[in-house]
Amino acid sequence: NCTAPNVCECRRGFVKLENNTCIPTCPIGCHNGVCTNNGICSCNSGYELNKDGKYCNPHCSGGCGIGGACTGPETCTCSKGFSLNRETNKCGYHCEGGCGEGTCIAPNKCSCKPGFKNSGNSCVADCPRGCRNGDCTAPNRCTCKPGWTLDQETESICTPHCSQPCLNGDCVGPNTCACKNGYAAAPGSENNNKCVAFCPDGCPNGVCSAPNFCICNQGYVKVAKGNNVCVRRTRRSLMHFELIPEEVLKGY
Repeated sequence: NCTAPNVCECRRGFVKLENNTCIPTCPIGCHNGVCTNNGICSCNSGYELNKDGKYCNPHCSGGCGIGGACTGPETCTCSKGFSLNRETNKCGYHCEGGCGEGTCIAPNKCSCKPGFKNSGNSCVADCPRGCRNGDCTAPNRCTCKPGWTLDQETESICTPHCSQPCLNGDCVGPNTCACKNGYAAAPGSENNNKCVAFCPDGCPNGVCSAPNFCICNQGYVKVAKGNNVCVRRTRRSLMHFELIPEEVLKGY
């Protein structure tokens, strides 16, 4: 209604613009839309009218899943403990690092498939019998590391492999031998693969043939039984024809 020269008064439900034009208005505004003549919002593209017909809310096709809210046209925002699935554009439970062979059933909680077990926040293959010196790569399947061989009887222990036999020793690591008690690595042997008998006090005039046991060189005999000292033989006993060490004949 024109109430004075160049003065317009808008009817109820309308609001005046600067050019004296009256346009419809909605009681509480019409954000993300346009207010129509009947006082109802007409929403912009990507928005939809709420049930009361008063608001234009962003629209997300199919909703935002668990723990999500539609914060923009086809845009979901997830709450803490939830994450967005890029394929479905929906929110779901979030498990840090994923669940591997399992399903995330709550924030950082995995439900594992049969044959797998929880490890931290993930599901890993389960080998109930163990997997010594190897990795459990599938349910009840032990895979050995390089240089190790799976024991076929237990199928749960990986034993070290030595390409060369360990003479008088044991294979304790990939191509690594350890000498048995009473033996020492032979000079020049690689990875201790050859061990020879060891005599702590040496074998003067003899050869160490077994742990702490010497065999005298030709022309030498032991001073006494159980003694590893070899001395030169001088003559035989006339009565028993046994070898008599020179030291015994001289009295020392």
